Amino acid sequence: MISLRTYKKNRDAGSIDGKIRTADLCGGNSIWKDLYDSRLLWMRQLTVFRKTYKVGLVIRFFEPLLYLFAIGLGISTYVGKINGLTYIEFIAPGILITTAMWAATYETSFAIYTKIHYQRTYEAILATPMNVRSIIIGEMAWAGTKAILNMTIVMLPLALMGLFHSPYIIVAVLVGFLVGLIYSAFGIIATSFIRAMDHYGIYSTFFIMPLFMFSGVFYPIENLPGVLSFFVCLTPLYHGVEAARLLSVGDLGIMLHVVYLLVMVVLLVPLALHRISGRIVTA
Repeated sequence: MISLRTYKKNRDAGSIDGKIRTADLCGGNSIWKDLYDSRLLWMRQLTVFRKTYKVGLVIRFFEPLLYLFAIGLGISTYVGKINGLTYIEFIAPGILITTAMWAATYETSFAIYTKIHYQRTYEAILATPMNVRSIIIGEMAWAGTKAILNMTIVMLPLALMGLFHSPYIIVAVLVGFLVGLIYSAFGIIATSFIRAMDHYGIYSTFFIMPLFMFSGVFYPIENLPGVLSFFVCLTPLYHGVEAARLLSVGDLGIMLHVVYLLVMVVLLVPLALHRISGRIVTA
């Protein structure tokens, strides 16, 4: 494995061409060693989190509740029951899952961009035996962990309010972990293309927000036009929302949604690893 400094030195000297070699990035290690080494990056993130968690958790706690009460309570007086649920009960599982989406999106977009271009965090880490693949796996694992943590914090008050009708809702945390992995992959892929912090506005406005608004969180997708409804069914957040909604009423028929999310993880994680590896080394 080569560090960023060594890579640039050799590249400038002409000993390495413009292409980045997989062996250099991954050091020839097996995926199992990379998974084992990724725990070090996860532990680093945990250490940083322990110093900053108070402000972060307050924000992540109140933001979804703001959506829930502002929209749920505001619109519920005009909307009857949907599939036997009051409107606020209908949107509560969706708000819970979107908490995982927002957590993973932040952790793998602005945060990673800052570590690459401003803090130079990865340059220091690459001076150790860790390689790019173990770093990114660690980042994605941490994003999934933050998704679980934020969901748990939001789930408690919603459960105390009686918005869930079954203890099976706790399984939604695992669904949220899969959603977190998917959106962490999306964030990493986006970061691999973005060249300025301001460009994240494009990513958020034209990708994340449409997936959020057209995911079945606030209304049944059956109300959408046929073509749009079909495309919504292809989005990962929709499947996470539907799985959580089923669990909230004690329905364990979520296998199709879970399989879809697992397939997305399998497809997106390798793509994210491939895209961001060159960006970290050549930053």
